[in-house]
Amino acid sequence: MTRLCRGLLVSLLAGLASVSCRAAPGEVRVGSKKFTESVVLGEIVTQMVRGTGARAEHRAQLGGTQVLWHALLAGEIYLYP
Repeated sequence: MTRLCRGLLVSLLAGLASVSCRAAPGEVRVGSKKFTESVVLGEIVTQMVRGTGARAEHRAQLGGTQVLWHALLAGEIYLYP
C-alpha cells in the first residue's frame, strides 16, 4: 500500500470515527479546499466511502483551511483530505 493510500485511509477512518455519533446512518460529507489536488483527493475519498455502501457527498472547493475548519466545527462536513 502506498503512503498516499495509507494516509487517505487513516484520514478517512479518523474522520468517520469522530463523527459516527453525529452523522445520519451511512451519510458522509467530504469537503475539499479550493485547489485541484484537494478536489481530486476529496473525490477519491468520496468514492472510497461510496465503495463501502455508505452514502457520500463531496462538497468541492469550499475555500481555504479556515473555511474548512469552520465547516468541520459546524458539522457541515465530516472530513477533508
